[in-house]
Amino acid sequence: MERLIMKILKIMSKRQRKVSPTLQKIMAESNELQIAKIRNRMILASKIATALCNNNLTQKKFASMMKRSEAEISEWLSGNRNFTIDTLTEISNILGISLLNIELINVCRISKMDITVYPSTQNTQVVSDSKWMVPPLKGKESSRISILKAL
Repeated sequence: MERLIMKILKIMSKRQRKVSPTLQKIMAESNELQIAKIRNRMILASKIATALCNNNLTQKKFASMMKRSEAEISEWLSGNRNFTIDTLTEISNILGISLLNIELINVCRISKMDITVYPSTQNTQVVSDSKWMVPPLKGKESSRISILKAL
């Protein structure tokens, strides 16, 4: 923890006397899980900022594209924002980048034809003989499953 703080302090300009809220948060946290959360938020902010530069987009233009305020975009780029998956997906689509590493391990593909929605009860029933998109581990052949799910 102390090494991380020392590295951050070395990076800071000698002229800069005011410590950012993000850095204060890092210094205050001794829990490694909290540090990992902060690191991941900063990595996301960096990826977004890099994509904005690569696409020659200003924060104002990006805010307009996202239908969000400039203040919110500024918060995203500060590394202080805890994003939802939906927001990350929107950002990814608009900037043409991948912010989430979603692997297709043990995921079943179901055709839209196999889904029935019953509006009166708001239940969804999926009955399908589907194939796994990725074969199961231990060298077995692709599994076939029957699914029945009610929400």
